[in-house]
Amino acid sequence: MERVGQLNGLRLTSEMRKYFKSEELKPHTGLFVSIEWDNIITQSKLSNYETAELEYGYRTSLSANAGFKVFWDKDMSGNLTFDLIAGPALIYADAPYIDKRNLGGWLNLDLKIGYVFR
Repeated sequence: MERVGQLNGLRLTSEMRKYFKSEELKPHTGLFVSIEWDNIITQSKLSNYETAELEYGYRTSLSANAGFKVFWDKDMSGNLTFDLIAGPALIYADAPYIDKRNLGGWLNLDLKIGYVFR
């Protein structure tokens, strides 16, 4: 595996969630399940070669997650939220800094910080 000297990228994520307690149509706390599709396009330069050129890579993953959303304020009057998400994923990668270029398994673990516009 090569060492990466420079890495830039763009991440596009689509997610569908189902909250277990959804009495009101507003952001709420609690346990949820989700399906998440990530697409990451990268531009990298490997550090082992002085004359290395910039190379493009692509990674996509589809994950089935369980998660929990909490508000920073206990009374849910604030706008800052935290999501902890974990679950298995299928990943396909074609990038110069990843050993394999095929379908593989992955464990998705995310901590997301959000802001609710009210």
